[in-house]
Amino acid sequence: MSSLKFTLENIDKVIDRSAMVAPEIDPKRTVLLVMDMQPVCTDPDGALAIPSVGGAPSGKDTVEPVERVVKRFREEGSPIIWSQWGLSPEGLDKGICALKWPGLNPGTPESPASWGNPQTDNFAGNLEPREGEPVLRRSRFSVFVGTQLEEYLRELGTEFLVIAGITSANCVHSTTIDAWNRT
Repeated sequence: MSSLKFTLENIDKVIDRSAMVAPEIDPKRTVLLVMDMQPVCTDPDGALAIPSVGGAPSGKDTVEPVERVVKRFREEGSPIIWSQWGLSPEGLDKGICALKWPGLNPGTPESPASWGNPQTDNFAGNLEPREGEPVLRRSRFSVFVGTQLEEYLRELGTEFLVIAGITSANCVHSTTIDAWNRT
């Protein structure tokens, strides 16, 4: 049995989640943040392809569920903000990535993680921002670092932030913690 399946089957025995649900959610004040749904992470041949580990979905397995969430948010008329991770080809923002992923040659024009590369610049599957849905590019794990996300959320009168995406152990996690710390 995978650890994910075990967790899903047993979480309610350990955690009372009844108080974790908002009694009412206003779709107009709920923003969807779509994170890192780029071929560099979702394509099995992508340079940063996310494999399935411990029963968690692989990068390619996240595309269809995120497409469904985006569709539902659009049906509800809820705002959607998109985020992509990548690095400048000049290397000015590579930071620790140069040490963490030396095989990617981060911060160079030929790196698959650099802006200007189709794996980094595009979206996976049928995911595509529509007019009026901002796309935030960033070089750090949290979407709050070096972007206008916080200002956008404030201007939209956001009460709830829903995050759908990939790299839940890194980028989604970092963004979630930053969102919590800003409430």
